[in-house]
Amino acid sequence: MGQPFAPPSAPFDFTAPQIATVTVDGSSDPAGHSCCVIAPPSELEVFLFGGSLVVREPNGANNVPWIDLAAMALNANSEFYGESIGTVAGFSDIKTTVSGTIEQDAIYTTFTIGADGGLPTGQPLTYNLSLFPGLNAEWFQTQYLSFHTQVGISISILSEENLCPVQWPSNDGLEMFVTMEVEDGAEGDADWWLVMLTEDGDFFHFDLETGQFEPGLEATFQGPVMNTPQPISVLPVIYPPTNNTVIVFGVDKNPNGNLDLELLEGTGFTFYF
Repeated sequence: MGQPFAPPSAPFDFTAPQIATVTVDGSSDPAGHSCCVIAPPSELEVFLFGGSLVVREPNGANNVPWIDLAAMALNANSEFYGESIGTVAGFSDIKTTVSGTIEQDAIYTTFTIGADGGLPTGQPLTYNLSLFPGLNAEWFQTQYLSFHTQVGISISILSEENLCPVQWPSNDGLEMFVTMEVEDGAEGDADWWLVMLTEDGDFFHFDLETGQFEPGLEATFQGPVMNTPQPISVLPVIYPPTNNTVIVFGVDKNPNGNLDLELLEGTGFTFYF
């Protein structure tokens, strides 16, 4: 069995988007609004970006107006709060609030629809929802500048200024370099990953042929881990596709073309505009 869905442990945590199964643990509906309000969906997509939790409908859908939420900042206790305004049961400008916490087994939430009294009778509809991401929903913990693994691979990702997080220049691109050193006994084939995760939950991979980040999650290279004779430039005056971006460089020692998170050894940078 895979590892449980673990709560974040650092302010700069990132995950790939995960589909979470939604269960209704309870509800409160004294005015009988549930007859006219779209019911909770059976699945939602969740991920972390820069210490904030994103909860949204899968595949870019917008069928449930009271789940049109912006990213929600996590506090030190992995608690979050968010709000949305939308048309609910034919009534416009209805406020929905959501609060909750990320725990070891699930994300526990309370949605209050009509929190400002906008629904008829002024009484809200409340749902207690539990979100269960799939097993092996690993949180990315980005480790900055360099990382030395227990298997003897030293990986670095460096900017021109060696700052983290990096303020992307407004006029000039920022050049980035990666390096790797391999000790005796740590040799072997691996998937090499140089990936970009945007705040929208989209993956891009660095393509050696084009020299650019291309859409999708693919290994940049498959082959033996090796020393880099000098830092390799991977961002020659290039800009990320969205405002906030994390870039991860690493290897996993199972060269199958799939991102084996439990084997991934790597380091990351966070970029903000």
